[in-house]
Amino acid sequence: THSIAKLIPFIGQKQPFAWGLSLKKHTPYPAIKMLEKQLADFQEEYRKLGIALSHDIRAPLRAILAFSESVLIENKDHLNEHSVESLQSVLDSTYKLHQLISETAKYVKINPSVIEKVEVNMKALIKEEFANFQYERDQQVIQFHIADIPPVRGDVIMLRKLVHQLLDNALKFSQDEPISIIEIDASQQQNHMVYSFRDNGIGIEERLQSRIFDLFDQLHPSDQYGGIGMGLALAKRIVSTHEGEIWVESTLGAGSTFYVSLPSS
Repeated sequence: THSIAKLIPFIGQKQPFAWGLSLKKHTPYPAIKMLEKQLADFQEEYRKLGIALSHDIRAPLRAILAFSESVLIENKDHLNEHSVESLQSVLDSTYKLHQLISETAKYVKINPSVIEKVEVNMKALIKEEFANFQYERDQQVIQFHIADIPPVRGDVIMLRKLVHQLLDNALKFSQDEPISIIEIDASQQQNHMVYSFRDNGIGIEERLQSRIFDLFDQLHPSDQYGGIGMGLALAKRIVSTHEGEIWVESTLGAGSTFYVSLPSS
């Protein structure tokens, strides 16, 4: 537990392996071996943190949820209003904490050392993910446009998560429009493929745009749009793992365009 605790400050920071590799050109061989050993230790502790978040820490939360639900269901008619509200508050807070831990576990599990790059048909992948959202959001009127975008080399599981987060973000923040408009395009820029995800949602103030990729940073109350402030942080981590970049261009009240730049080879 003590060794895992040391990792907490590093969550969300730039990939440590990039730091190690950047020193190789100017570092003596013994120092390189020491750095590689430290990196291996760090990755092993990171792996343990993911396991702890996935199993050890969530187990007592599940017990609290089960017990609280049981008490509320079996005794609701015998409890006064204040007691019912208190138990419901416990349930709501525990659900939120469970969600926070689940999303943090997903974040930690993105491991650059096990990335498996293959050619990914991005158009097909994006259309598949959008089809899932259509089923979930059958009450939302959506116009979806996707250009004949090219493939890219990457980890298909990670890229699917990336696309899921960007589509979820676009649909969530355009849900109050009469028609949600989502447009996907791509262009080759030097040795990178740049994909764009445009929506006609609420947009983002310029002064707040630097915060949206930070862990647990929500610009809006969770009861308004849901979420816990992890989606775009997860997207950024996936893109960083692919040695790419992600950024946004947005105007408040006029929608947003998210750009994802990935190496094309």
